[in-house]
Amino acid sequence: MTNLRLSKSQRIILEKINSHNGEINWYKLGRACIALLANPADFSLQPLLDAEYIREQAVENEPLPRLHITDSGRVALAIPIHSP
Repeated sequence: MTNLRLSKSQRIILEKINSHNGEINWYKLGRACIALLANPADFSLQPLLDAEYIREQAVENEPLPRLHITDSGRVALAIPIHSP
């Protein structure tokens, strides 16, 4: 597990996952928040997965796993934004 200080874009992504916890996959998440990011290239789940702030869960009869925030992810949302 990595202790990741969230960028503004990562915070937006994590907040969106938190608000739709377990109801959204990466495709729907991208559609929901890509316009909110300063740069569309900032849309990446891998750092959040690597830091164990989110997890994926396969759902029967669905091609894409759903995203869930972890307790560590909720804690990370409480830390102030890191400016790059």
